[in-house]
Amino acid sequence: MSVKIEDVIQIVEVQLGATGARAADRIIEDLGAESADIVGILAAVDAKYSIHIDEMELPDIRTIADLAASITRHTDAG
Repeated sequence: MSVKIEDVIQIVEVQLGATGARAADRIIEDLGAESADIVGILAAVDAKYSIHIDEMELPDIRTIADLAASITRHTDAG
């Protein structure tokens, strides 16, 4: 399944109440996400794509592009 980066950006923006996010933005450092925000982002991703991203993967997901890549891996594996 092809994941559109624009869709992932929109999920992140909605969860953080942000605008103008880019694929290279770091979710915590650049966009200011906190623990509860990360949980919300993952819940939205899980619901939209019918996947589950395990918390063990979180250290590898720093940017929006990393999140999109993780979603792609999960949807391709399923």
